[in-house]
Amino acid sequence: MISHRKKVYGVIGLAISMLVSMAPPALAASTVTLYKDTTYQTIWGFGAAANHPVNELKTNYNATTQGLILDKLFRTDASNAGLSIVRMEINPYTAAQDAVQTTFMPSSGVTDWNTDLHQRWFA
Repeated sequence: MISHRKKVYGVIGLAISMLVSMAPPALAASTVTLYKDTTYQTIWGFGAAANHPVNELKTNYNATTQGLILDKLFRTDASNAGLSIVRMEINPYTAAQDAVQTTFMPSSGVTDWNTDLHQRWFA
């Protein structure tokens, strides 16, 4: 009669062998080199989403640092990102739900242009 320990080891061994046999084959390492002056296609616009980081930028940094960060994001020379599209968030929150990201339309037909200041500053 097979002992309980041998049964457990047998089941564990079977499980390991099944996992190893199902593992995908290892892929060779790849190297990617980017050349800024080589064009394969033209992209009309390059962008990112902005909301919480924009609030941090507006609230926590002085004008000089803000300018440096904005240059890194939007300038197209040197090693800057060259963004030309920014997706802004349309916030649905009331002031009670989220004081920073309050909707500019608190009710039908009412517009509050004093809300969502960080995104309007960024835009």
